[in-house]
Amino acid sequence: MYFPKEGYQVISDFLAKKVIEFGGEIRYKTAVTKILIQGKNAVGMETATGDTVYAGVVVSNADTKKTFLESVGRKHLSRKFALSVDAHTPSSSGICLHLGTDLDLSQFDLKYGSIFYHES
Repeated sequence: MYFPKEGYQVISDFLAKKVIEFGGEIRYKTAVTKILIQGKNAVGMETATGDTVYAGVVVSNADTKKTFLESVGRKHLSRKFALSVDAHTPSSSGICLHLGTDLDLSQFDLKYGSIFYHES
């Protein structure tokens, strides 16, 4: 198993840097209420604060159901695609837990940056 040397955040940081280098814009802490559709293309979004932002490319960080069924809207989807999105089940989530302790952790085998547990 492999892990990014500086942690998983470096992947997000790298992608964000590339989006900006290629002329894109990232709006952090900006809730999107609607993805604007013209014909069959996403052309922008409306934010929770009422702003309209137009873009050549729209990238959603929301889950599949929220992106397509809520933000895009069923009226813009084929029946077959909407049914396939309805059938999606959520994947496993991840959490990040930071702990502080006065224990001497050098006695434990904690050489991994991440520990994964999956019930199944």
